[in-house]
Amino acid sequence: MIINISGTGGAGKSFLIRRIMELYDEKVPKIVYGRKQPLYYQFHRSGDLSGNNNSLFIPGHYETACGGCDTLAGFTPTLDYIYDLIRRGHDKTTDVVYEGMLVESDVRRAAELHADGFPFRVISIELPLAECLESINIRRRRKKPDAPDVKPKATRDRWKAVQRRIPRLRERGVTAGFFPREEAFMEIVKLLQLTGREANSRHL
Repeated sequence: MIINISGTGGAGKSFLIRRIMELYDEKVPKIVYGRKQPLYYQFHRSGDLSGNNNSLFIPGHYETACGGCDTLAGFTPTLDYIYDLIRRGHDKTTDVVYEGMLVESDVRRAAELHADGFPFRVISIELPLAECLESINIRRRRKKPDAPDVKPKATRDRWKAVQRRIPRLRERGVTAGFFPREEAFMEIVKLLQLTGREANSRHL
């Protein structure tokens, strides 16, 4: 399964990825020459999984507040490189989860994953624009307490782009939908064939 977590800045994409990471027992970062942070992570789960996949591939890194494919900006030459990573990361025993502002509005390449026969889903976090902006401002002030509010135009434009993206993907036959943040997490858990019990036990 390949899962794209979609949503504008402040929607909680990186937060959901980190929750998914916690459901795996082992994290193996891939370090490459010329890059200080991991190019991607490989996660593994132990135990009897009843035939479920036991590995997860996540491009980009999460050593900072924001993460994912956005962290590959400046290192990778094109979006094609990112999607090549996604394709190479997926096989019969490995799932892929990816997210980032660089790819959330990229309909063509996402649709190509579907057209090429990959088991592919798009999960878009449903959150009002005002809450996204508030989340960004909170994150900015964690770094710098006197930081001014973010200018809303760029976030508003990206938020609108996400709203347009899902119908365009559906027109191309891609299974894509909007979910409130917690429902998005549980939907990803289901798609990765992790149990709700496992997911909930890590967050009691």
